[in-house]
Amino acid sequence: MTKGKKKHDRKDAQVHSRLPSVKRKEDVKEQADWRRTRQKELLRNDIKEILREELAVEHAKMRKFFRKELEEIMGLLRNDLSQICMEQVVLLKEQAKEIQQEHWNLQYLRLKDLFRKDLKEMVCEEIKKSKMIIGPKEEPLLGPSKGTTDFQVGPLTGKDCA
Repeated sequence: MTKGKKKHDRKDAQVHSRLPSVKRKEDVKEQADWRRTRQKELLRNDIKEILREELAVEHAKMRKFFRKELEEIMGLLRNDLSQICMEQVVLLKEQAKEIQQEHWNLQYLRLKDLFRKDLKEMVCEEIKKSKMIIGPKEEPLLGPSKGTTDFQVGPLTGKDCA
């Protein structure tokens, strides 16, 4: 082979070799693009997975925190309610005591009135039996009451017993 033919063969070889090199560059570029997109997808998936894990961890922390806060609030409410209940019990006991005292006072007043009526009747009967007349200026009979103000009977005349 001569030099001219070699040059010509080289040119043909270069022309023929350019086509596959362009295709190879496009293929390399496509492969690089595919790798980049694949890496982007992998990164997205990794980021999503990491975010899910972090979200789960934070969610667990928040649940734990809220559970603790809820227990504190429930404890405070329980204490407040028990204190309110105790105060209500004390108030109810006081009211019961007052009502009982009023009832006893009413019973006492009724018994006092009954005793006065009975005493007055007894004194009237005694006056009728003895036919004594007690004047309005005279002292009342001192009976079992011994002159106490609760059981004292005012001056009686024959008119009171009639």
